[in-house]
Amino acid sequence: MRPGYTELCETDHTKFRSWSASDVYTAVDVIAAAAQRYENGTMSKAMFDELQQAYGLNWHCHGLLSNKELRPFLDPVQAMTWDWVHNMLQHGVLTHEVSLLLAACKSVGVMHSDVELFLQDTSWQFCHVHKTKCSQLHRVFSHWRASGENADKLNVSASELLSLYGMVRHFVETRVPATAELADKLASFSACCRTVDAIMSCKRGMVSPAATAARLRDLSCDHLGWHIRAYGTASVKPKHHWNIDVADQLLRDGVVVDMFIVERNHLTVKRVADHVKCLTRFERSVLSRLLAEATTPKSAEGCPHRLHGRVVPVNSTTWTSDRMVSYGLEAPVDLHIKLHCWYDAKPSRHHHCGLT
Repeated sequence: MRPGYTELCETDHTKFRSWSASDVYTAVDVIAAAAQRYENGTMSKAMFDELQQAYGLNWHCHGLLSNKELRPFLDPVQAMTWDWVHNMLQHGVLTHEVSLLLAACKSVGVMHSDVELFLQDTSWQFCHVHKTKCSQLHRVFSHWRASGENADKLNVSASELLSLYGMVRHFVETRVPATAELADKLASFSACCRTVDAIMSCKRGMVSPAATAARLRDLSCDHLGWHIRAYGTASVKPKHHWNIDVADQLLRDGVVVDMFIVERNHLTVKRVADHVKCLTRFERSVLSRLLAEATTPKSAEGCPHRLHGRVVPVNSTTWTSDRMVSYGLEAPVDLHIKLHCWYDAKPSRHHHCGLT
């Protein structure tokens, strides 16, 4: 190990040091030189891939970090954000922890099918808006979801695991026997849960970001220590360490930042991209349509709720009518229906419409 560096499984967060922008660019230049050697045939692909993995950077000749003209204006360290959802939930630390624990529980007769039956219990109650989705969460532990390479590895999305988190924790605490064989593994699972609880408490506004940041560092290192004690250093993932970076981000941003809003925005891109069939200029076509959609004013005629028939203005923002169309369904009524529109500085543009 080089002087000034620590192992990935280090549990003392005070030994970690953040890179500066110059450190990052030095690493990029090293990988750029290695990429040139790989193209010239003087470096093997295995060695080049190992170098990229060691630095945690993937080389691209047109990437932002490889553009030297941007370097005086771009600080990659300050711009970089580690997403706690990917760290913990998307093939992350919690996913890894639950998979390992349930695999170990087979020794005491607790199987995936037991968790599936536990979640199928009709006594579970969910709020109406999530009822359909949550009632199907038991399928995560069915044999249909089992990975072909590793049947014990959970094949679960981030939103599914976040919904399952409380129920799986309740199952472990009430249905898994606390034997000496499982003691360290159960302690590791509990430490992982405390890390998730700290982030969620901050996300819900129950604890300040500053207080959460200080506690999250200790909780993440405490969980890593228990995880190594239960499963060894070979089971440690880089995402165990990245949770400590999330604590630093809380101080920088003052709020818990996650990917859910970005993932929802992906649906807009997907809806546009599905209609683009020509692949020769695919990116240009998709971006052009997205920009056109984003800059086109949304008028009342494009709103899913519209008034039809005899429309009478009540004031500058309210109209009444005896018929309406809501999501394509036309409904004549005897009572008047109000359509409220909120405007921006230009009266020709409608920001939001709603029926009362």
